[in-house]
Amino acid sequence: MTKLRKLFVPLMAVLFVFSSVSCGDDDDDNGGVSSDFIVGKTSITFAASGGDQEVAVQSPSAVTMTPAESWVKVSPKSVSSNVYKFTISADANLSGDERKTTIAVSAGANTASIEVSQAVGDVVAIDAGSKSFTITKDGGAITVKFKHSGDYSSKITVPWISKPVSKAMVDGSESFVVSSNTLARDRIGYIVYSSKDNVDTVTVVQEKGAESESLPYGATAMEIAKNMYPGWNLGNTMEASGGETSWQSTKTTQEIIDYVKSLGFRSVRIPCSWYIHCTKSGDYTIDASWMARVKEVVDYCINDDLYVVLNDHYDGDWIEESGFKDITASKVDELCGIMGNLWTQIANEFKDYDNHLLFAGLNEPFQSNNSSSVEDKVATLVKYEQAFVDAVRATGGNNASRILVVQGPATDIDLTLKHYNTLPVDNVKDAMMVEVHYYSPWNFCGMESNESWGSMFFYWGAENHLSGSSYNANWGEVDMMKDYFGKMRASFADKGHPIIIGEYACQWRDLSSLSSESQEKHNASVKAFYKAVSQYGPENGMIPMTWDINYCNNGGTKGTMTLIDRNSLEVFNTFAMEGIQEGNAAAVWMK
Repeated sequence: MTKLRKLFVPLMAVLFVFSSVSCGDDDDDNGGVSSDFIVGKTSITFAASGGDQEVAVQSPSAVTMTPAESWVKVSPKSVSSNVYKFTISADANLSGDERKTTIAVSAGANTASIEVSQAVGDVVAIDAGSKSFTITKDGGAITVKFKHSGDYSSKITVPWISKPVSKAMVDGSESFVVSSNTLARDRIGYIVYSSKDNVDTVTVVQEKGAESESLPYGATAMEIAKNMYPGWNLGNTMEASGGETSWQSTKTTQEIIDYVKSLGFRSVRIPCSWYIHCTKSGDYTIDASWMARVKEVVDYCINDDLYVVLNDHYDGDWIEESGFKDITASKVDELCGIMGNLWTQIANEFKDYDNHLLFAGLNEPFQSNNSSSVEDKVATLVKYEQAFVDAVRATGGNNASRILVVQGPATDIDLTLKHYNTLPVDNVKDAMMVEVHYYSPWNFCGMESNESWGSMFFYWGAENHLSGSSYNANWGEVDMMKDYFGKMRASFADKGHPIIIGEYACQWRDLSSLSSESQEKHNASVKAFYKAVSQYGPENGMIPMTWDINYCNNGGTKGTMTLIDRNSLEVFNTFAMEGIQEGNAAAVWMK
């Protein structure tokens, strides 16, 4: 485009704006209006919800605008080359009828008027004095005043503000209760009012209630571990192969993590993929936008003084399974190099974070069977974990003493007790935890109804046995759990390596098709399982972190491992949650 054309186009646009009001060549032809006084719009229409519009006036002298009624307001915006721009605003129309008014425009002897009309509709508007509240850490009551015409609804976006007691009428008000803030940061929540034609929002800011609980740098794994239970998994989210919402539908927010904190959890495990988000050669560079999103989610947890376990999860099978199929020296060295590249990038990104953040190198290494022996696979596992440890420590900063988590073979307690005899070498004393998972007995915890005879095992715990019933696990219950946990303590926790139960859960099933008695006993079994893990884990130096997938349906006899409905910020599995809270209340950290 030529320079002349660049100048010509905006000039034509300006001329077009002002051509909407005709003007003659002299004052007489225009009823006393000068030919160089041009009002850009002679009529304006607003929606029922109100809003802003812009009007330009060309004039040789200063322009004033005066609305005839208070529901219309005028604000000067700018002046340039005899063009005066104004912002015309209209309040929401709560009258229930269409309304009209005028705006008088004057500049010296020149006068004109703008007709203003506003449609009728269902709208809601918050009183200016109720638009925002600042609350102390102790909480308290707030009252929102508003007007509306037609139907409306209100929604609270955070769990620490109560739902309104009753629905207000026209020119009414609603009361809310803000709970006390135990977090070491200010927090913000919103009450959103919606009608057919508009949305209006109330902002609530609450001051922080405590200082950070961070332990000093150099704190041991054991000192940190006893502050981490109970724990929760952000499952099926950052590890999902198709992206954050491909395996569950809710994007993680600060409000979700706030809710997790409010339920009593003190740590969050973030299963995460990295390899599927990086280049596949050279330095295996992690995508910058993915790294930024993971950091954002970590920050949600750090904001709440929660401990975070950030791992490399299944991650497209690049190492967790494939890394144990070909264990020739050249292949293992290649994968160790990739492992080091990925963890160097992750560690550098988070090197300034305090010891609320822990790194876990893998997830469930060689969970499936393959051709090599367990001993060979464990030896290979330790090599991969050594590459992880060395990469993190080499980045320095707070990573020089950060607590690291290494995984037992298949994160299986049996295999770990039998074969995981040598941990990776770490030059930092007492800064390593060991991870296992607990889904035992599988026929109660995880087996689906379409698997061989799996649908016949729905009860757990001696108190829930039915005489002669085939609906009970009959093995692997409380006594077995205590035995496993006690052996893990003796092998690791007593030697300065606390254990993370990185995942544990059982399927909650809808057994209403069987009988109400079956459902009641199953519900009691679910509660008993979660309570036992939550109580006996900490007593043996183990941090239970429940698995949670945010798949909120009843699941039938197949079941679901969902604890929290992240979309509605409500507990989905109340039996599991009661078990966790009761078990945690009874737990005493290992003595």
